[in-house]
Amino acid sequence: MSPIQAVIKINIKVVLFTLLGITLFLIFARVTTELFALRTGHDALFGLVRLFDLDEEGNIPSYFSALILMIAALLLLFIAKQKIASHDTFRIQWMALSLMFIYMSADEAASIHELADRPLRALLGNHANGVLHFSWVIAFVPIVLFVALYFLRFLLHFPRKTQFFITVSAAMFLFGAMGMEMLQAVYVTTHIKLDFFILLVTTIEETLEMLGVILFIAILLQYIEQTYRQLSIEFHH
Repeated sequence: MSPIQAVIKINIKVVLFTLLGITLFLIFARVTTELFALRTGHDALFGLVRLFDLDEEGNIPSYFSALILMIAALLLLFIAKQKIASHDTFRIQWMALSLMFIYMSADEAASIHELADRPLRALLGNHANGVLHFSWVIAFVPIVLFVALYFLRFLLHFPRKTQFFITVSAAMFLFGAMGMEMLQAVYVTTHIKLDFFILLVTTIEETLEMLGVILFIAILLQYIEQTYRQLSIEFHH
């Protein structure tokens, strides 16, 4: 019996609206559970506060964030494989991007970057306050600058519109991951009781990260659609 040929159809708009819908639901769930807990004094709210806390690890939002990063990684890996097969000039950059997103997905799930926090804070001593309270940011600034310079020529080979949207998606993610983290650090070191403020900051932080990744997924899907049109999957023993 010969195998049946199956076709997988991907509607880009449906994918993106689904991801955006889940993001909006997670934001709504986080804000409503937190506000209800603040007003009633029930901090845990039967575990719902932690379950939807965008600033926590090992819950639904962190799983979703890791998932969309892995989706981006797999799309990049697919493109990289095609570029390697065709000996494309930028095949190494495509593969490097896919590996970078695989790490970012693992980091989102396991908070790997926070391992640098304690040794850096010990190294900084009394200077580890204010914006430097979350000291892991210091270690990642030179890494981000190096990555930006390394991928600059790669970025410039895209059409202007694509360059713009890639830059916007990266800026959203970095401002959420690092910019808002530094703002949160200032709050933590002032010891001022502003629960609503920290709720706002952490919600904006995680929302920007998720939207930045979803925008990048949209760019990748459109690139695949325009470049390859139709895909086929073969299984080899």
